[in-house]
Order: sequence, then C-alpha cells, then structure tokens
Amino acid sequence: MDNKDQGGSPDFLPRLTGSFAIPAAENPTVAMVEAAYRHHGLHWRYINCEVSPEGLGAAVRGARAMGWAGFNCSIPHKVAVIEHLDGLGESATIIGAVNTIVRRDDTLIGENTDGKGFVQAMRTVTDPAGKRVVLFGAGGAARAVSVEMALAGASHITIVNRDTRRGQAVAGLLNERTGAKAEFIPWNGTFVIPGNTDIVINATSIGLYPDIEARLDIDFDSLHPAMVVADGIPNPPRTHLIRTAEARGCRVLDGLQMLVNQGVIGIKYWTGVDVDPGVMHEVLRGLFTEKGAPAREGKGKEEIGIRRLDHVLISIPVGRQEEARRFYADVLGLEEIEGEHPRGAMWFTMGTIQLHIRGEAGSWQSDRHLAFEVANLENARQYLGSKGVGLSYSSAIDGRKRFFFRDPFGNRIELLQYEY
Repeated sequence: MDNKDQGGSPDFLPRLTGSFAIPAAENPTVAMVEAAYRHHGLHWRYINCEVSPEGLGAAVRGARAMGWAGFNCSIPHKVAVIEHLDGLGESATIIGAVNTIVRRDDTLIGENTDGKGFVQAMRTVTDPAGKRVVLFGAGGAARAVSVEMALAGASHITIVNRDTRRGQAVAGLLNERTGAKAEFIPWNGTFVIPGNTDIVINATSIGLYPDIEARLDIDFDSLHPAMVVADGIPNPPRTHLIRTAEARGCRVLDGLQMLVNQGVIGIKYWTGVDVDPGVMHEVLRGLFTEKGAPAREGKGKEEIGIRRLDHVLISIPVGRQEEARRFYADVLGLEEIEGEHPRGAMWFTMGTIQLHIRGEAGSWQSDRHLAFEVANLENARQYLGSKGVGLSYSSAIDGRKRFFFRDPFGNRIELLQYEY
C-alpha cells in the first residue's frame, strides 16, 4: 500500500471509510474492501464499527468531523441514518433505505447499492431492459432488487410472497415510482413459473446457511433453458435453486457476485477507482467452505435448540411496531405469524422460538434484558450469525458461557448454555 504523498514524503494519514452496524462482528465486508485497497495500492482503510441506535447520530457527526470519505450502514441503521444525511440518491429515495453514504464536497449523500450490485451482476448474464421478472420475497433485499430492476428497464415484475401486506406494498411502490408494470401474487402453494418469464429471482432467505438444502416451494419443472435464474443468497453461492436451474439448462447467477458488486460500487463512490472484483471474490470464497458454512469450527444446526422456554416476549415503545417488523422480518428474515394476537402483539418464529413483540405505553426504558437457554451455544451462535446477527461474548457466570445481542430498541437478548 502506497503511503507516500504526491511529493514522495511519508503519509501516515490514510483516507477513512467503514461500516456502522450492530452487531458488526459477522460482517465480511471489511475483509473484501481492505483486500481491494491493498491490491490497488490505495492509502485507504475500512473500519468496522459496532454502533448502537442511540449512538448513530454521534457516529455520523464523528465521521463528518474526521473527514471520512464515506461509510456503509447495515443492521439496524439503513432507515434511521437518513435523518442524519444531507440528501439521497434516486434509488435510495424510492427504496426508503440507505446502505452506502458518500461524502460529496461537504455533504453526506445516502445511496443504496443492494439492488445496484444485483443489476450489475445481472448484466453480465442478460440485460434487464424489456424483461419479464418473477421475484420471490418482499423484504428489504427484495425491495431494493425490484426497484433497481425496474429502473434498469424491466417491463413487468411479479412479486410472489406469503405475506400479502408486504407483497402488495412492494408491487404498489414499483407501479407508483417506476416505469415497470408490477403485480402481486400470493404464495399460497407450489408456484408455477409463467412460461413467458425471462428472469427468476430468489430474494428470500430460503437456502441460506445453515439450511443449505432448503427449497423454494416452486414447480421446478416450470423452469426452462430460456430463463435466467438468480439467487441473492451469498452463502453458500451454489444453492439448491442454482444447482437445480443449472441442471435444467438455465443460465444462473449466484449471490456472491451481488455482494462483491456492492463493494465494488461502494469503493467507486468513495475513491473513484474501479477495483478488481476478482480480488474480493477470492477473499469471500476463502471465508466460506464449499457447503456454505463459515470457515471456522463448529457443527452448525438448522435450529437454535431452545430449552426451558416456549417463547420470548419483547416490549417496544408504542408507535414503533413497523420499525420492529422491518428489523425482525425484513432484516433478520424471521417469519411473521399473521393474524390477530393478544394485546395487538406481533408474533414471529425463529427456529424453535416464538418471538412476541408488543407495544408498551408510558415511560419507556430501553435495555430490557431477556435470557434463554440453548442446547448448544456454538450452534446457536452460528445459526444467528447466518442471519447476520453477531453475538458478543458476555461472561462465564456460574461456569456457563453466555452471549448477547441487541435489537434496535435496546432490548438485550442473552443466550446461555443449557445444562442437562
């Protein structure tokens, strides 16, 4: 890495970029971005920072004061950061969320590269312009990908999702804010891909490690060689959907390319340099095994393995239910249990847990503390890590290790090793 200024004198002040998130320990972006900086001899650094919701404003002000060239925002700040910025790019305005912030002169502008990275990868296989798209999912990733596909010229986008409210919301957004024609179809059974479909996209978490053999509930016989099939899952890259579509003669696109492209676009925003994506690919592939597990010890399980507890109840301030829904359903990918629940609570499932979230009026105090026991603490950590939740080591009180994470409302959720 070149640490000389233009006059050849030593320069010990690199340009700074980074990431604000909580949790942050499981984020591989730092590894691939720093690899790109080194490869291109850029005197830049990428600093991965764990920032709480309460500290987000101060973190953004600090980045301004220290002259950061930009930063990423991930869980749970993609929406909350907007109020601290000076403006938004076109797609970020439509999507209503930001994952990349760019310093332009003395302003901080929010962009969203989630969908941009996907479309850039798609263009290596086919041009989205004029294409008919079937997209599974209606969470944050689906929203970003569908908006960018529409802005890239897709003529018709069908949103297929089990949650009617969220599916209709995404279709409505596309119809109102883009030139594409969109429709919503409820995912109530095995879905048959229409024969005139050009592009099929999985924007759900189905197939994400550790549940690597999970299958979309679709009629795989309805896939044909004229279709392009894309999966947004980066880990493992070769999901069941990708393997099956490839076997049926479809052209395929995996989620690892999308993740790399997000980094390439972000670095271009910050440095103006078009970095080599191959370097970033190599780093990410080194982080994951062939079967998708993180390259670290531990068996991994499909479920957390809860013991001695049937459900978890979390209280949040009244009026923030939608924010909670975005975090637990859209960000973490938990499945919401629809219907009328006692006291207006929202119910989700997470492995063997039922998670109940209820608004609480009156004086609100964050940092509620919930603890539950798991059959295998390491397996639970890996399972939650696959969902983007990094657990921080807490202590080993009474000889048992324990880890915790926090939600956007300050609720502290602790995992303890079950003693048989």
